Amino acid sequence: MKLRMSKNAALSVMAVFITCSALMSTVHAEDSPAIEASIEKTRADMAQRGTPLTPQQEAVLRVQYRWLQKIQGAPNGGGLPGGMAQAPAVTANLPVAMTTDALAARVSQLPAPALVQVQTRKDGFELNGIRVMDPEGKISRQSVNAASGDYTYLIEKSDG
Repeated sequence: MKLRMSKNAALSVMAVFITCSALMSTVHAEDSPAIEASIEKTRADMAQRGTPLTPQQEAVLRVQYRWLQKIQGAPNGGGLPGGMAQAPAVTANLPVAMTTDALAARVSQLPAPALVQVQTRKDGFELNGIRVMDPEGKISRQSVNAASGDYTYLIEKSDG
């Protein structure tokens, strides 16, 4: 089996290979304290979920953290390039969890969805008065979900 690709695609593949090789060659005997702390936090989070961090996952994480440090321009993991200040962490105001009864009460207050009105025409059909036609041929059969408005159809197409 031969693989054919354009010159630009071949250059792109080579660039990705060189980049990955450069990232992998930055394997240090010891990672920065920031990387070690991040790995330990990930290991603890995954252990708490009942899925321990595998050596392969840890290796991938280390490469990703090293790559992020390279992009940020600091070997010790701090600061952004150009002296830009890092944005402070934002704490979100998350909604309070609700019971299924409370959720059911809120859902029951929503208005009922209106059904779609379908009318068949000679060369198509209408949904709530909006004409549906296909430029490739005559619509011969259609199927419409009146509750959601989803539809599909078949067309008759002549070759001559």
